[in-house]
Amino acid sequence: MPENLKNKCAIFVSSCDAFSDAWEPFFKLFFRYWPDCPFPIFLIANQLEYNDKRVKAIKLYPDKGWAINMRESLEKFNYPYIIYFQEDYFLKTAVDNKRILNLLDILIKERAGCLRLWPSPGPDKNFKNYRDIGQINEDSSYRVSLQAAIWDKEIFKDLLVSGETGRDMEFSGSERSKKIKSPFLSVTKSRYLKLNNNPAIDYFCTGIVKGKWNYGVINFFRKQGIEIKGSKRGVESKKRYRARFLRGLPVFGIFLGFYYRALEKIKLALKNNAYKIKSKVLIIALFFKKYYQKKNFNALKREFADNLKSAAANGFKQHIIPEWQENLKAVENDFKKNLRFDFLRHPVIQKTMFIGNKPWVAGELDYIENKFSAKRIKDLLEEDYIGKPFINNWKYLTSNNSIHHLYHLARYLDKTNSDLNKINSVIEWGGGYGNFAKIFWRLKKADCAYVIIDLPVFSCLQFIYLGSIFGKDKVNFINSRDKKIAEGKINILPISFLKKFKLKGDLFVSTWAISESSAFFQDYAVEQGWFDSPHLLLAFQSSSEKFPFAERIKELVKGNNIISEDISFLPGNKYIFR
Repeated sequence: MPENLKNKCAIFVSSCDAFSDAWEPFFKLFFRYWPDCPFPIFLIANQLEYNDKRVKAIKLYPDKGWAINMRESLEKFNYPYIIYFQEDYFLKTAVDNKRILNLLDILIKERAGCLRLWPSPGPDKNFKNYRDIGQINEDSSYRVSLQAAIWDKEIFKDLLVSGETGRDMEFSGSERSKKIKSPFLSVTKSRYLKLNNNPAIDYFCTGIVKGKWNYGVINFFRKQGIEIKGSKRGVESKKRYRARFLRGLPVFGIFLGFYYRALEKIKLALKNNAYKIKSKVLIIALFFKKYYQKKNFNALKREFADNLKSAAANGFKQHIIPEWQENLKAVENDFKKNLRFDFLRHPVIQKTMFIGNKPWVAGELDYIENKFSAKRIKDLLEEDYIGKPFINNWKYLTSNNSIHHLYHLARYLDKTNSDLNKINSVIEWGGGYGNFAKIFWRLKKADCAYVIIDLPVFSCLQFIYLGSIFGKDKVNFINSRDKKIAEGKINILPISFLKKFKLKGDLFVSTWAISESSAFFQDYAVEQGWFDSPHLLLAFQSSSEKFPFAERIKELVKGNNIISEDISFLPGNKYIFR
């Protein structure tokens, strides 16, 4: 094995001062079972350090969270490969240097992104002719796992997203990893028994469970003659430990696996029923609090047919891409016959304008909670009765859609340091049913000239939705060529009247609508200089058969102060801010 491999890799132990009580047992066992470790060892901490010359502390204070701490630590050194550890991975058996170096050599030769040293989860399929190494599928739920592994440092860094926890990294990072072509590998485990009996590094997985000591690791410490001094974290219950232990046993573990999967299905069914009941209760609560919206809807509904007729997109239909022509046809046919109060539950509206129960919304909400007070978030996000949206979050009585829309704004303001008070006019291209405009209106606190440009049927929906919430006097529907844009109101501008107006805004917004438009409309927006808007908030996806012009956006946006960033939890999607 080439000696110089030792100089290409380093061990990084992810930790922080709050887990410093684990450092003593960790390093005692580490050097007991890996005394001839050939790699430099770095401990990520805040202000404390471990008193051993073999361990170099990387002090990061104040603590900036797992992802930022990890990135800053990796950028301090030039090692192209790393072995990732956490402070509660307590070694149980001797580590074979020859095997570790051989695995490192394989990772380099195969240009792999990572090679998991503990098969949890194990590989999904064989990899070439290797007997004890397999490959993890691109769509594996835990393609990215933070168990001990050798990583290509640059690939690991590319997967890091500021604000994410390690748990976020495993879930969202697995999604992001789908665009990485390098293979993700793992040592194998037994094919027939539910045991991780072929790890390259054998350790407790994990030694600290939900903030408490693993019951089993405490017994292990006693046998090893290790005392835990000054720790106040407590120990998990014996009952909980036994349940986890039994799930890992052969045969019985398989039986328990079936049992727990069946139990999970029962729990899920109960949870879904509870969700439906709770959702109905919350809708009833909104009914009593915001019943005025039903009255407003009934009044505005009478104008729907006339508004739609006056705003017919004559001369523009040939410039609407086929995907949206189909959507328009379905919505227009149904809403002309009967526009129901629960129109937000229409299949096309749900498919095209709602994100559903996506797990990454939790990360968006965490980001929002770091930017606003709980009271402010409640004021911004509380859902409305109009349309009967599905409620996904009980704390703020809101939908995932509203969280998603506020996240766009929070991200934009954070990245650009823009002063919302100086934005007095907004032009939104494609406003869905009006939810983003509603969130912005609440966030702004003060009136501004807000213009939504959209296809006629959606313009009519926006008028009803926003008029039901804010009142008809706050919404100006452009249903003739003689009407003007009103200051201090939300102006609904069907695309059929677009060329009549010389629009000028402080901020141009389009989250995916401009990328789902035809090249004709995209070019028009560019010719208008994004309607002379100095500020931009754009989100767009990769081009596809459905949306062939999507990626043109990154080529069309030019000028200074452009900020482009990947949307980490949505592979193939990007923001552009200015």
